Amino acid sequence: MKYCIKCKKQFDDTWQVCINCNERLVIAELENFPLKLQEEFKALTVLAESINKRIKVLEKDLITAAGYLKPVSNVNVLKSAGQAEIAAPVKKELPEKQSDEKDYSLESKIGRVWFNRIGIMAVTLGMAFFLKYAFDNNWIGELGRVVLGLLAGFAMIICGELTHRKKYKVFSEGFITGGASILYLSIYAAVNFYKLIGAMPGFGFMAMVTLFAAVFAVRFDSPRVIIFSIIGGFLTPFLITIEGAGIVPLFAYILLLDMGILCVSYFKKWEHCNLIALLLTYFTYTSWHSMGQYKGEYFFIVECFITGYFLLFSLVAVLYNFARNQKATSGDAAVIIFNGIFYFLANYALLTQRKIFLGHIGFFAIALAAAYLVFAYSSFVRTNPKDRKLIFSYLSLTLLFATVSLPLELRHHWLVAGFIIESTILVWLGFKIQSKAIRYTGLGLAVIALLRLMSIYFPYCIDSQGAHSFLGIFNRRFLTYFVLTTGIFASSYLYKSNKSLLDNNEKWMATLLSLCAVFVLFVNLTIEIAYYFAHLAHMENIPDAGAYPLKRMGRDMLRNMEQFSISAMWAVYSLGLIIIGIVKKFRALRIMALILLAATIFKVFLFDISGLAKIWRILSFMGLGCVLIGVSFIYQKYKDKISGLIGKN
Repeated sequence: MKYCIKCKKQFDDTWQVCINCNERLVIAELENFPLKLQEEFKALTVLAESINKRIKVLEKDLITAAGYLKPVSNVNVLKSAGQAEIAAPVKKELPEKQSDEKDYSLESKIGRVWFNRIGIMAVTLGMAFFLKYAFDNNWIGELGRVVLGLLAGFAMIICGELTHRKKYKVFSEGFITGGASILYLSIYAAVNFYKLIGAMPGFGFMAMVTLFAAVFAVRFDSPRVIIFSIIGGFLTPFLITIEGAGIVPLFAYILLLDMGILCVSYFKKWEHCNLIALLLTYFTYTSWHSMGQYKGEYFFIVECFITGYFLLFSLVAVLYNFARNQKATSGDAAVIIFNGIFYFLANYALLTQRKIFLGHIGFFAIALAAAYLVFAYSSFVRTNPKDRKLIFSYLSLTLLFATVSLPLELRHHWLVAGFIIESTILVWLGFKIQSKAIRYTGLGLAVIALLRLMSIYFPYCIDSQGAHSFLGIFNRRFLTYFVLTTGIFASSYLYKSNKSLLDNNEKWMATLLSLCAVFVLFVNLTIEIAYYFAHLAHMENIPDAGAYPLKRMGRDMLRNMEQFSISAMWAVYSLGLIIIGIVKKFRALRIMALILLAATIFKVFLFDISGLAKIWRILSFMGLGCVLIGVSFIYQKYKDKISGLIGKN
């Protein structure tokens, strides 16, 4: 039974709320419970009612804020029946109008923007066809043609001004760009076709059209028009060439144009203009240089201007990220990277011709790498290090120019050593700033170093010079392989020491690098043995070789000694790896040792048995048998320890 606290009327257990007082019923037997439990039950009842009221208030607020949302109620108290039911949450439903609005938006974009642009283009082409027809029939003279084009251009500009005042922004943009295009063409015809005005006034008129389009874009906040004005500004030097003006006016015009674009982009927050201006600037310079305009006496002038362009676009990151304390965008990163690459390529073409840096252009790459490293460090300290795009942009250029400097300045062994040293530094830096991309870049350089070294000294590719000038162990070949092995081992140690920073895709990298280093050392020792016996064979063929201890021992004897030495080294090396793998609990190393030992068995049974003389064949089989028995004994003695290591690494 249940009863009401106010009126004390009793109800059966199916009721939840009193009919008279509208109060929640309580269990009659509750009076028999301790007083503390009764008070807690009543407090929970009051709290439940308060939460229920709060849910209803929130539903009303949601309906007010977003009318298209259906009320969501988790608990509905049915006062009439006194039953509490759980209502399933109702999904947010967008009104049916949304799809219509999307369709309308696409329809509006096609009707307002695309048709406007196509219509302006059609009108411009139609006018061009009409003028051509009139010109072909001599209806209009040369001056009349230019005047007619100018009038048409100004008329479209006026229409653009009027339509913008009527709030038709798309129409106004179309009229402005179309009118400016006609003005460009009219001025171009007046200068190049009809010679009505000189090149200098024509250049000035085109610059005024560009300035007008830029002013319109700033006044009416039109990014599309500013892009048109940028393209028009950079096209002007291609449309009108001023004979005898020299290179200073051209490069000064480009520099002033860039400064204006960057100022507008900074204050209007049109970051996309920076990248467009950068690409067009270096495209203009490259076109000028490729057309054979460059001469040796222009070096200092050209160097000053391209350095000015470089510094100007380098300020983009400073203005946005340091002055405004904004994070770098993808556009900012693109400007930084392309600016550095273009500047290096432009200077590479200039400095190689002038033999600056005594012909060592790699020093210039190193200087750029050092400068960008300073930028990366300052960005890291300032942003602490939240602006990852800015930091990685500078770091990527640092790595790029440091890597480029190696093949420019180093050759053969020094190049391999430089690559592996840089590889190790990159792996360390990748862990320091927690960048997987930088670590993978370092590993990629290690692969390049390995392939380069293997191409220089592949096993059994013995050159006569190397055989003649053999020096055991302390030679360029062995030391270069040793540096490569040491670098790979160092990278493996870095991966092993920073396991907490690795994801599942990199946890196996330490094992892989260790095995790779072991294999490189194995190849190094094999090549060293091959070169040693090649040296002996070379000395065998030299008459009057002096008191050489193994002189004239015979080619067959040398070949037998070489193959036996290689087999012995392989067997002993494999045995050593097995011992190290057991001591270090390194199962992958033991598996690799077994593979190398299997290769040794294959070599002895299939090659040495038929290719070696009897005594050397006996020694080869006896040595291999001893090693195999030793390995078997080790596995037998430490079987419990080894079985406990299965699956561990």
